[in-house]
Amino acid sequence: MVSSIILIALFIGVLITFHEFGHLIVAKISRIPVEVFSIGFGPIILKHKWDETEYRLALIPLGGFIKMAGEEDQVKGGFSDKPLGIKTAVIAAGPFFNLVLGFLMLTAMFLVFGLKYTAPVVNPAPGSSATAIGLQPGDLLVSAAAETIPSFDTFEKVLGNNAGEEIEMTVMRNGKLLTRTYAVPADTWYTDSIILPVISKVKQGSPAAQIGLKQGDTLISIANTQIRTWNDFTRIVRSNGGEKIAIGWHRTGELFTDSITPVMETDKFTGEKIGQIGVWIEQPRRDIEPFISPVVGRVRKRGPAARLGLKSGDTIISVADIHVRRWNEFTRIVNARGNQKIPIAWRRAGKLFTDSITPTTETDQLTGEKVGQIGVWVGLPTKKLPFHTALYEGLNRTGYVVVQTFVILYKVITHQITTKAIGGPVFIAKVAYEGASWGAEYFLALWALLSINLFVVNMLPIPVLDGGHIVLFLFEAIRRRRLTEKEMAWAMNIGWLLIGAIFVFTLLNDVLRLITK
Repeated sequence: MVSSIILIALFIGVLITFHEFGHLIVAKISRIPVEVFSIGFGPIILKHKWDETEYRLALIPLGGFIKMAGEEDQVKGGFSDKPLGIKTAVIAAGPFFNLVLGFLMLTAMFLVFGLKYTAPVVNPAPGSSATAIGLQPGDLLVSAAAETIPSFDTFEKVLGNNAGEEIEMTVMRNGKLLTRTYAVPADTWYTDSIILPVISKVKQGSPAAQIGLKQGDTLISIANTQIRTWNDFTRIVRSNGGEKIAIGWHRTGELFTDSITPVMETDKFTGEKIGQIGVWIEQPRRDIEPFISPVVGRVRKRGPAARLGLKSGDTIISVADIHVRRWNEFTRIVNARGNQKIPIAWRRAGKLFTDSITPTTETDQLTGEKVGQIGVWVGLPTKKLPFHTALYEGLNRTGYVVVQTFVILYKVITHQITTKAIGGPVFIAKVAYEGASWGAEYFLALWALLSINLFVVNMLPIPVLDGGHIVLFLFEAIRRRRLTEKEMAWAMNIGWLLIGAIFVFTLLNDVLRLITK
C-alpha cells in the first residue's frame, strides 16, 4: 500500500515538475531571471543556488513551481518587460512539455512492448452473407480488395472503403488458400452508418403505440421536418420532449400522418432529460467479427483471477459450466455474473486446471451499467516496431488523444456525456493505483494519457491556466496597453472561481463514487 502511494505521488509529481521545467528552460533561453525552481512543495529538504536561480527539493513531491523576476511587478528584463511573443512562448512551454512527455512515453511504450493488434482471423455471423459465401470461424484473411491484410483493423478499413461494392477475399483454411467474392453491405458497422428510419419494435403503452405505429413502418417526417436517417429522427425527438409534434410514416406504400407527444426520460448514458416515443431499430449487424481466442494476456494484481492463480498465456476452456471458444463468449458470461461464485476451467502448458471464481461487480463510469469482472485482459499478438515506426505510432496516438480529449470536453459541456464521469484528485489517484496493478505497459500508457490531458486542460482559455494567460496577453496586444492591477485581479479572481468550482464539483463526484460504490 505504501509503495502504491509513493508511486501515485511520483505519477503526479513527474507530470507537474516536467511542466514547470518547460517554463524554466524557455525562460532561461529568453534571458528572464528565474529566482526559484522547486521540485515539490512544503519544507525544503535540499537547495542549491546556481547563477541567479535557487534550485530546491521539497518534502511534498506533488509537483513543483518556478518564480520568475517580474511576474508580479514591472522589473527591467523581467517577465512582464518582455514582448508578447516571448511571454507567450514561456507560458506555452509548460503545456507543450507535457505534450512532448506524453509523446515520448507512448513512443517508449511501443519500442519496449511493441504494438498489439487483432489477428485477421474471421468469425462470420450465423445466417449472414459472409456465412453464405462459405466463410467459417477461424479462417485466416490473407487479402481483400487486392490489399494484404496484416490485421483485422486493416480489414475493417478495406470494408469501410468498399461499402456497397463486391470485393475478392482470400482466406487460408487448413493450409489451403480459398477465394471468395463478398458483397460489402452499403450500410455496415465499419462505415458512418446511414441507418434508415425503419421501426423494428414498438414499446407497449408508449406514445408510438398509442398512435398505431408498428414494426416495419418507415418514418418520413417529424415536427414538420423531412427525415432520411434514423439519426435525423432521434435528434428531433430527443429535443422535443413534452411537446406535441407532427409525425408521418409509410406502411406498405400508404402514407399516414398524426401528431405525437414524446415523453421526457433520462438518458442512461448521459443523464440528460430527452424526448422518447418508444420505438427501436435493428442496429446494423457485423457480418464478420474478429475471431479472438480466450487467451489471457494480462492479469490484474489482487483481482479475483490473480488470487485464483490465473497467469498470462492461460487459455480459458469453460466458465459457469459453459464451454467457450472465443474471448467475447467468455466476457459475456462473466459480465452477467457479478458477485456469483462460478466454476472456471483453463489450460496451461497442456495441463487442465479447474476451480471456482467470484467476479466483482464494477460500474462503467459512462454508461452506469454494472458488470462482472475477474481482472483479466485478452492476449493479443504483438509485433516489435523499429524506431521510426515507434516514433510514427507515438505521434499518431498523441494527436489522437489530443483530439479525443477536446471531443470529450465538448460532449461533457453539451451533455452528450454525463458530468458524473468527470473525476477529481481522488479519482486520478484511484486510476493511477489501479493502473499500476495492470503492469508497466498499462501504467506507462496511462501516464502518457494524463500528461497529454494536462496539455489540453492547461491550454483552455481560463485565467490562471496557461491558456488563459496567453489570451490575456493577446488582449493586451490588441488594445495596445497592459491590464491594470485591478483588471488583472478581476481576471484572476474569475479564473480561480472557475477552477475552484470545477475542483469542488470533481471532488464531489469522487465522494459520491466512494459512497455509492
